[in-house]
Amino acid sequence: MTGQSTGNQASLRADAPSTHEQPSVWAPRLARVLDEQCRLYQQLDELSLHQSECVESGETELLLDVLAQRQGVVEQVTEVNGLLEPFVSKWDSLAEALDESQRENLRGKLARLDELVDRITKRDESDRVKLEAQKGKVAEELGSAVRQKNAAAAYGRNANQQSGPRFQDRQG
Repeated sequence: MTGQSTGNQASLRADAPSTHEQPSVWAPRLARVLDEQCRLYQQLDELSLHQSECVESGETELLLDVLAQRQGVVEQVTEVNGLLEPFVSKWDSLAEALDESQRENLRGKLARLDELVDRITKRDESDRVKLEAQKGKVAEELGSAVRQKNAAAAYGRNANQQSGPRFQDRQG
């Protein structure tokens, strides 16, 4: 899958927009880049769901695997963001050249991206809060265990100290 994605990104990179080109040339290029971005964010959304399941179930090792997979997708998103930069930096002038159907098509893709990013962000925030709560619970349990250990050790010392005679008969 990574090889295919890299190939797609290479062809998209070669298609960088030029200000002298017609929208009929660069608009499909932009649409392909946005489609790739949507595909990657869809992957992130699916991984985010899996991440939430791991957080809920407390499967730390599986969570780490999911986070590693997410990192790989995030790196691909970063690459595609670079492909979008020429469009973003010239968007005001480029948008004026689009006809209404092209603008609507691109708006739909951007709306889908916004929806995916919003869903992932909300889920990640919820997971963060759950992990913080779990962290607090573990810290509390560890603190309780340490207090119990200290109490048991202190009790043991007191019991050992009192095991000998308490009073001595010095008249004898």
